[in-house]
Amino acid sequence: MKISVIGAGNMARAIIGAVAKSGRMSADIFCAYDKFPEALNEAKKLGAKVTSDLSEALDRADFVLFSVKPQDLDEVIAEVKSSCADFDKKIYVTICAGISTQYICNALGKDVPVIRVMPNAPIMVGAGATAISRNSLVSDKSFSKICGIFSFGGEVASIPEAQMNAIISVNSSSPAYFYEFIRVMIEYAKEQGIDEKVARSMAQNAMLGAAKMLKSTDKSPEELIAMVKSKKGTTEAALNVFADSNLEGTIKKAMDACTKRAEELGK
Repeated sequence: MKISVIGAGNMARAIIGAVAKSGRMSADIFCAYDKFPEALNEAKKLGAKVTSDLSEALDRADFVLFSVKPQDLDEVIAEVKSSCADFDKKIYVTICAGISTQYICNALGKDVPVIRVMPNAPIMVGAGATAISRNSLVSDKSFSKICGIFSFGGEVASIPEAQMNAIISVNSSSPAYFYEFIRVMIEYAKEQGIDEKVARSMAQNAMLGAAKMLKSTDKSPEELIAMVKSKKGTTEAALNVFADSNLEGTIKKAMDACTKRAEELGK
């Protein structure tokens, strides 16, 4: 299995690193291509092969993984077409937000096997949540191989491609929402004179503990809230403010904005 990664940025290196840390597969299955030597140096440290020659990267590949900004994808695909005589014999994988499998085929000018993946940053620490879909030209064997690669970084869920734009707000962008929540909690604690390190530790462990409780029980979020909340208690006072501020509506509005932006990028 040989995967050439086009664009050796943070997410690409997170994927390579997850495989390297697993101990079950060598990172030299990857050949990273990038125009920036610094990015290649970081990928090399993880055990990947590296090159600044796109043709060399493509010649090595069974799978070609696009890890670039959606805005740069057309230019990259044009380079792939001109650099590789047998580009139509590859299996393509994209982690570009909003980019459909058909978009890749249209850009290449031919229907080819395309796997669409939406990972998230926590794959860097083996706690990722990756959504994945494919077009009809991808074999079960090839799809299983790519699912296996991303499973080294955490959980993988196969979903219909029609849901891939919406899932971004659930798994891929959502870590930033949680970081923002923690940031505000720390700021409030500091205003109360609480040491920042203590506040950060308490807040992040509370969030980690809450996530573990959700994963270890069949109870719904509503049931777990009821376990924490007592009538006219401190938790209820805080939750009432959330309700009065329409936090639910704000979150859904933010997630909808995320989905709409993904749709815009796909155009």
